[in-house]
Amino acid sequence: MWLVAVSLFALAGDHPTLRVEVLEGRVRAAHEGGIEALAVGAADWTHGAAGYLEAAPLARLRLRWLGSASAELEGAHAFSWEPARGEGRGLTLAFSGLSAARLEVREGPLRFELPSGWRGLCHRGTLRLRAAGDGVFDLELLAGAPVLLSPPGTPGAVRPPWTVLPGARVRLLGAELRPRALGGKLRAPESAAGAPGLAAPLAERPWSGFAWPWSAPTPSAGRPWGPGW
Repeated sequence: MWLVAVSLFALAGDHPTLRVEVLEGRVRAAHEGGIEALAVGAADWTHGAAGYLEAAPLARLRLRWLGSASAELEGAHAFSWEPARGEGRGLTLAFSGLSAARLEVREGPLRFELPSGWRGLCHRGTLRLRAAGDGVFDLELLAGAPVLLSPPGTPGAVRPPWTVLPGARVRLLGAELRPRALGGKLRAPESAAGAPGLAAPLAERPWSGFAWPWSAPTPSAGRPWGPGW
């Protein structure tokens, strides 16, 4: 894990610089020089581009990507961060461990991935993430633009995202392909025709030839697009 994290720092370009302030507990970060312990009360640890960070169970820390986003973390965490490729100052956070986090996005997009495989996209706003059990996470959108949520990926499956509206709280379970609404408004995915509720993968064959005019895809036996077509 640390070797992969150190390699992330090879990414270059004009990307937000991360500042880390450790308030309590033990925190370690990986950078091009190796692994470094970050101490409580020390000057903010600063680094650009990308990297990997681990926080112990009793840790508290603040993260600031200057001009882009900030986060407050409590408890055990492990995550990597890197600039979004080809999207200016966008940022990607991939959590392999998460306890409780508050994220504020000022200049997105911010993409995040939870340990369970759920993925989110936030352009501007404030949200909370909290572990609610083994592989279960709660998300609450406190303010800002809607957040898009995509379920864990399945090979060959393409699923449109769910939309979490401001004020909503949802529970995300890795074994389920739809979030559970705990409060507020949650908008179901829409098909290309505008019909709500399309949560299953498309089960049609793609076009198999190049003759014009194209004919409609042939329905399959309930299998999504993927290897073998």
